[in-house]
Amino acid sequence: MPHEARHPAGPDPAAAPLGPDPAAVPPAPDPAAL
Repeated sequence: MPHEARHPAGPDPAAAPLGPDPAAVPPAPDPAAL
């Protein structure tokens, strides 16, 4: 419960501090586009 109060930005901020789902959006599309 205290975790939600400390990180109300998301359900798992520690798991994805850079974004909502960094693991779901790997740097694969970058080289693929080139």
